[in-house]
Amino acid sequence: MADVSDDDEDWYDTQADADDADADADDDDDANRQPDSWDAFWQRCVRDNEQAVRDAGGDPAKVPGPQNLPTGRHGDVLKNGAPADHGKIRCWGCDARTTAQMECAQCLEIMKERAVKAAFDNWERAFFCSHLCYKEHYHEHKARHGPSKSVPTKTDGTIHHFPCAEGCGALWDSKALRRHVFDECEPYE
Repeated sequence: MADVSDDDEDWYDTQADADDADADADDDDDANRQPDSWDAFWQRCVRDNEQAVRDAGGDPAKVPGPQNLPTGRHGDVLKNGAPADHGKIRCWGCDARTTAQMECAQCLEIMKERAVKAAFDNWERAFFCSHLCYKEHYHEHKARHGPSKSVPTKTDGTIHHFPCAEGCGALWDSKALRRHVFDECEPYE
């Protein structure tokens, strides 16, 4: 018969349990503590999800979906990131009525990536009345090119994260099918 008393696989470290107990006693953070009941767990999840929706720019009282379509900055229903009534498109810089001809190319790239992952997304595409207006208001506008999140929906509770847009500012001209790059419009930092 073999002696297995020295077998390292059966060795039990009592000090590790003591260290874990000390670490748990020192940790008073509510977020890391296990809930006492199912109701406490559920309340914490609801609170965390509502905050995540707020952080992503949504309204936790309204679940995005076919009955509650996303709206833009002027309250218009969005379809593919643009107002469903194309007569209501406004310049992102000066807020004048405009067409869908001149669009921020970086916002368009962000929209395309978001459309793949997030159904009923509240991301609004940015149209401009001219390249001069785009360059004049680019400094305020480029904040939209930073990292972003999507709002969880009833059909997909996932909060998707999206990276920064790359490159200098540019406008996509949908009539000429040409991208106009403005090197003086620096990328999002």
